[in-house]
Amino acid sequence: ITNTLTGCPIEGSGRQIFNAEPGIDTATNFDVVLKHTEGNGWKMWDRQKSLSRDRVSCNYRRFVPRFAPEKNVTMCLHDPDVDVISGDIAEFGRWKYCDALVVEYQHAASFFRKEKASGRRKLFYIEAGANIGSCVLEMLLSTNAEIIAFEPDPRNLAQLTTTLMAMDPAYRNRVALFPIALGSERGSSTIHPAA
Repeated sequence: ITNTLTGCPIEGSGRQIFNAEPGIDTATNFDVVLKHTEGNGWKMWDRQKSLSRDRVSCNYRRFVPRFAPEKNVTMCLHDPDVDVISGDIAEFGRWKYCDALVVEYQHAASFFRKEKASGRRKLFYIEAGANIGSCVLEMLLSTNAEIIAFEPDPRNLAQLTTTLMAMDPAYRNRVALFPIALGSERGSSTIHPAA
C-alpha cells in the first residue's frame, strides 16, 4: 500500500498502467493516477453497467463487512454449493480471509496520517485477482481506499460488476476495474472454472 503509485508494467510491453509522475496529487482526482485505461483487447470498466455478455445468474446474499457491518450490501454470488468463496459469504456474510487486508490498510493509513499531517494523499488498495469481489467489497465498505482491481474471468466480472452496479455511485466511483490478468509478459491463457 502506498500513497503514490510507482507504476506497474502490463502485458510485457514496458507500458505502465499507473501514472509514475513525481508529485501527482492523488487526492484531487482518482482517475489522474490511471495512465492507460485500455489496451489491446481490453478496456477499464466504465462504471455504467455490468460486464456481462449474457444474463447473469446471481445467488443474492447479504455481504456484511467485519469492520463496518452497518454498511452491508446485497452481493451477487455464484452457486454457494459449488463455489467456495460464494459458499462462505452465503454462510458467514463475508469471506474471512479479507479481514487482514483491512487491518493492514488501517495500519498503513495511520502511518501515512502521521507522516503527512496535511492528510491530502489518498491510499490505494490494489487487488490482483478480484474474483467476485469479496475483498474489494470489504475494503470498499470498511475503508476510504481507492481500489484498483484486476479480474480476467468474465464470470467473476459479471458477478462483481452486478454487485457494484447495485451500490451507490459514490462507492462504484472508487473502483477502477480492469478485465485483464497481470503478468510479466504478454500472452493469453484459458481459464478453467474449479467446478
